[in-house]
Amino acid sequence: MAGKRSKKKAPDPKTLLLLGIIVVLAAALAVSLWQLQQLQRPPATPQAGQPQQGQGGAAQKPQGQPGSQASLAQCRGERVLVYVYAGEEQRKAAKTAFQLLELILRNSGINTTGIGRCTVPASGVGERLRAYPAVLYKGIHELDKYKTGEVDGFYTLGPHFSIGLAERIGVKPVLTYKAAALIVEGDAPLTQVDVDEARLRAFLVQFAAANITKVEKIKASEAPVKLSYYPSIILVSNDPLDKGLDYLKALGNGYYVPGDFAQKVIPRYLGARAVETVEPPPKELQGGPTVGGEAEAELYILEDYWCPFCARLYKDDGAQLESLVKEGTLRLHFVDLLIHPQVVKLHALANCLYNKTGDGWKYLQFTEKIYALLSQGKEPQLSDAETIAREIYGNATLQEAMACLDGEVNTVLQKSQALGKLGFSATPTLYFWNPKLKKGLIVRGYITPDQLDSIVEWVTQP
Repeated sequence: MAGKRSKKKAPDPKTLLLLGIIVVLAAALAVSLWQLQQLQRPPATPQAGQPQQGQGGAAQKPQGQPGSQASLAQCRGERVLVYVYAGEEQRKAAKTAFQLLELILRNSGINTTGIGRCTVPASGVGERLRAYPAVLYKGIHELDKYKTGEVDGFYTLGPHFSIGLAERIGVKPVLTYKAAALIVEGDAPLTQVDVDEARLRAFLVQFAAANITKVEKIKASEAPVKLSYYPSIILVSNDPLDKGLDYLKALGNGYYVPGDFAQKVIPRYLGARAVETVEPPPKELQGGPTVGGEAEAELYILEDYWCPFCARLYKDDGAQLESLVKEGTLRLHFVDLLIHPQVVKLHALANCLYNKTGDGWKYLQFTEKIYALLSQGKEPQLSDAETIAREIYGNATLQEAMACLDGEVNTVLQKSQALGKLGFSATPTLYFWNPKLKKGLIVRGYITPDQLDSIVEWVTQP
């Protein structure tokens, strides 16, 4: 093919749902991929603005609710759970909330004996909380790793905990922070935002844990602050949005941006296939087999020998990639990212063969033949890889490579695990990078020959 350059509910037993609340909280604080994936699920629609208020911002007082108090100061005891509500709907759900909270604690191995309950209106807390219903506690030290703040001697659990709890007890969360959202689109192919307005707004509410007052799409060149990855989000607010959300960074002047890890993940929830970046490939992608000499741009192919879309990529785009290498446009780097543990010895053998010969073209030929078997419906085994290697390299080189196989297995596994910790989780992943122009594109999944053409044109043009 010519190398020319043209101008994608779990079952909900009650116990699993309850455990899920604590998992959501932990994940929000850790900025894990799992937590960001939860943002894809539309939450219950928050009520805008402040809690229902009377004189002086007072929420409705409790009407005979067991364990209820007018203020946080009246919640006494060494170990106490506090449910802070905003409005009548949330007040009536207090009993259900406590049942859920206590089951969470028990299922987390926390002794609930002697833990007191206390229900307090929003007006009875010394400061405005970010989300209601809110959960505060005192003396339950097993929860300390989840705390996000302190109010009058009680620790607070974060806003995502409140949103999750509200969803599970069937009430609308009340969010008191506000933010405007700037959606910053990339200039590269496959980086345009493509998600309907309702889904986008639901995602933003979850991500910011705030009411979204305005959504505006802008180009990177129009952004008031610089980011490392596009498309992305800039939040503008007078409220401290980063409080309790470790994945948000405050830049001053009311601007908040996602941290680097979150920036890498966000594009897929904005409907973009790829991530435009000004950050060079991490060192964990370096040091593997390569084909080609000095070139205008680098392409790192993260792959797994049982990945069907990797096989399709080589089948459809392979000849074009070879042409781009030969003309000095691309240099290819091959990176093991194991999704199927069964292929670890196949990758180890490929690396041993490359280390013995230093021949990138033979490595590419070996890889193409492995994927050809997969395209025919066969999951390649080590015996298949040996047969292919013997044909390409000869028996003597194969035997030398087999001698290093066991040691290379550990190397392959360690490198693949390191990539997973950096957020690389899909095959194929294609990392295009132009070291001279300092721009790149990270694409998850298969691309067509036409898409490859447009990407190469973009990454090589100033």
